[in-house]
Amino acid sequence: MVQRFHEAGWESVKEIYRRHPDYDGRAGDRDQTLYFRAKTGPAEGNSRTLNVQSSWGQGRGNRRRGPEQCCRGILPGHQQFAPFNAFRITQKFSYDEGRLRETVEIFKKKGGQENPFMKMEEEADIFVPLKK
Repeated sequence: MVQRFHEAGWESVKEIYRRHPDYDGRAGDRDQTLYFRAKTGPAEGNSRTLNVQSSWGQGRGNRRRGPEQCCRGILPGHQQFAPFNAFRITQKFSYDEGRLRETVEIFKKKGGQENPFMKMEEEADIFVPLKK
């Protein structure tokens, strides 16, 4: 995963390698590259609105600030019969360890119910550019 943060949001490129022997292919090939671009909008209390463009489609959501950052969103342009239409991304930054732990959950949201489809747990090293 390569993730770049900037004032207006972030961009991520992720390589997914599904190794579980029972993976059935419903979410695509075992090996995939996923792309996310999230642009933050105006602050609303303790959160900011998000506009998301991704490999899965476009969506809107919100992002909370705190020790853990969480964003949620609906992918309204997603196909009606797709196994998911919503996402939740939770990020926990451990700057003292130089690590980022991220959980990406995708699910079908209908009538206030969430039907889980897939959960990806990721860990990454944080690299900060040195300034002279």
